[in-house]
Amino acid sequence: MCIIRSLDDITSLQERLAFLRMGGCNSLFRGHEDESYRLIADLFRSPARNDTPITEIEQNLYRAYESYADSLDFNLHNPMNRDHGKEWFYLSQGRHLGLKCRLLDWSASLKNAVFFAVNDTSKHNVDGALWILFCQEKPLPDRELAEISPFALPTLHIVTLPFMTNSDRLIANNPIADRNRFRQYGKFTITPLAMGDISLDENDWGAHVKFRKIIIPRECKPRLLAELNEQGITMERLVPSRNTEEERVVAEINRRFSD
Repeated sequence: MCIIRSLDDITSLQERLAFLRMGGCNSLFRGHEDESYRLIADLFRSPARNDTPITEIEQNLYRAYESYADSLDFNLHNPMNRDHGKEWFYLSQGRHLGLKCRLLDWSASLKNAVFFAVNDTSKHNVDGALWILFCQEKPLPDRELAEISPFALPTLHIVTLPFMTNSDRLIANNPIADRNRFRQYGKFTITPLAMGDISLDENDWGAHVKFRKIIIPRECKPRLLAELNEQGITMERLVPSRNTEEERVVAEINRRFSD
């Protein structure tokens, strides 16, 4: 299947992926409103790279966000509170507020990813895309991940950071970014600096990681959006919490150090 036109196509794809999962091949999904978008994390799209080394940009961004998050006592909620756990936790929180970093957002939910590819009606005049990441290796367990600095990884990693609660009823107690990640079944990939300029699908990560792109034709977007909305998949559901102050601070951090 190279095209998604309807909810029936999504269901058919889910069935095929379930069969692959039985053989040990797991999948993550990412939807794009414009099929021309390349799988490159925001950090590597920074205009400031013309004048400043990427390592310096990354550290400036992270340290500024860390200082802000410390002031909000975010780390008190951290389920990975050991070794490099704070760095991973802050990166995941910052990324869901728009912080430019080497994390790229994915979802464990196929329908959620398709929703993000069709939700913006101003982009219904261009074809969208669903990207699928196939991986035959399990992500590192939380304890092992927390022993590794996210700034020193030599290859691509799939990151499934723990949620602070597994209960939708209790999610209101969580920081805003984690509420959104919980509802979106959010996962991440993290790219080594040396390979960040190249779209993930154009890199060779070995036989255990593959990417596939499926087109969502522009004329099918309104129907798909309506069908997903009918199933309760809406922006209000997937992004239940917004905090304009936190987003404003992150936008200012991005502007100061990467624009």
